[in-house]
Amino acid sequence: MALIETEVLIEKNHRWSGYIPATLDLTVTTMALLLTGGLGSPLMAGYFTLTAIGTTIQDRMYALYVAISSFLHYVVASALVLGGWLPTVNILRPDVGAGNWFEFGIFAFLVGIGLASVHSVCWNFVKRNEVLLHKSQKLLETVASQEGELRIRNSIIEKDLDLARNIHVRLLPETLPSIPGLEFASLYVPLDKVGGDLYEIRQDGRYVELMVADVSGHGVSSAFLATIFRISMERLDRRNPGSCLAAVNEVLVSRSFRGFFLTALLGIFDREENTFRFASAGHPGPVLVRDGNLTELQAGGKPIGIIPGLEYPETTVTLLPGDRLFLFTDGIVEYRSTEGDLFGEERFFNLLRQNPQQSISDIPAVLMSALRSFGQDHSAEDDITMVAMEIGGPTQ
Repeated sequence: MALIETEVLIEKNHRWSGYIPATLDLTVTTMALLLTGGLGSPLMAGYFTLTAIGTTIQDRMYALYVAISSFLHYVVASALVLGGWLPTVNILRPDVGAGNWFEFGIFAFLVGIGLASVHSVCWNFVKRNEVLLHKSQKLLETVASQEGELRIRNSIIEKDLDLARNIHVRLLPETLPSIPGLEFASLYVPLDKVGGDLYEIRQDGRYVELMVADVSGHGVSSAFLATIFRISMERLDRRNPGSCLAAVNEVLVSRSFRGFFLTALLGIFDREENTFRFASAGHPGPVLVRDGNLTELQAGGKPIGIIPGLEYPETTVTLLPGDRLFLFTDGIVEYRSTEGDLFGEERFFNLLRQNPQQSISDIPAVLMSALRSFGQDHSAEDDITMVAMEIGGPTQ
C-alpha cells in the first residue's frame, strides 16, 4: 500500500514526499522477512527482485532508490540481528539459527548483484520500449497528418471533378430536338464522374447533325480534350463532315496532345433529300436498321490528334421512312461480364434488329437492361454512348 501511495505522490509531482512511505514500507517489510525467514531467506531476495522490477517500469530514479534502499535495509537489519540487537526468532524454521557474518556477506553480495542486474535489465527494456513507443507515436502522428492532408486534397480533387463534370455535361445536349418526321433517342453513361464521350443532335435548317466522339482514356484529361474538340467544331462548317474532321485534327495535332487522341463520327441528315452524309475518324460506322435487316455502314479515316494532314472521306446513304440509324461508341460492344466475355457486336446488333416494335425512345433502356443482365451488374470499363434517329414519315 505504501508503494502504491508513493507512485500516486510521484505522479502528482510530490516526488520527495513519496520516498517517506516507501522507506517505512521497506523497513517494516525487511524486519518482517528477517524475523520470519532468516538472513538468507529466498523471500527476501524475491521481494527485492519484484520490487526492483515493478518500480523500474514506473520511474527510474524511484526504482534506483528502492533497489539501493532495499539492500541497505537488509544489510542494517542483518547486522543488527548478528550483533544481538534484534532477536533471532525464525517462526518459519525455529530449528535454524540466524546464521553468521560469512553467510550474511555471501548472501548480501548475491542480493546486491541481483538487484543491480535486475534494475539494469529492466531499465534497458523500458528504454527500448520507450524508444519504440516514441517512434510509433511519431509514425502515428505522421500518418494522421498525412491522412488529414489527403482528406483536404481529396476534397479539392472532388470539387475539381464536380466542376469538370459540370463543364462536360454542358457540352452535351440538354434536350433532344423536336423535328417533324424524325424521332431521336440518346444514351450516355460515363464511367467516371467525368467522361470522355461526347454526342450531339442538332438541327440547322434543313440539316440535322448527328455526332459521337470517344476520347482515349478517362477522367479530367479526357474531358479536357473533349472540350477542346467540341469548341473547335463550333467555328467550323459541319455540313461538310470530312472537311470538319480534318480541320479539327489539325487543331489538336498542333496543340501537341501527345498520348491522347479521339475517334469521332460526324453525319449530316438532309431532310429535303433524305440523305445521310457522314465521315469517320477511326470510329465504328453507323448502323442502319431497315425492315428488320441490319446494315453496318463502313467508314474509313484515322483517329484525330495523331497525324497531321489527314483527309476523311465521306459516305452518303439514302434513308427511307421507317429506317433507324444508330451511332455508338465502343463502350457498348466492349462491355464485359464477370467472366471477362465481351457483349460484342453480335448481341448489340441483334438487340437493335429484334426490337422493331419498341419505340426508338425505349431502345436505350432496353440496351442498358441487356448490358446489366449480361454483365451481372459488373462495372463498365468504358463510357457508354449511343445516338439514334428514326425516319417517321415524309419530312415537312
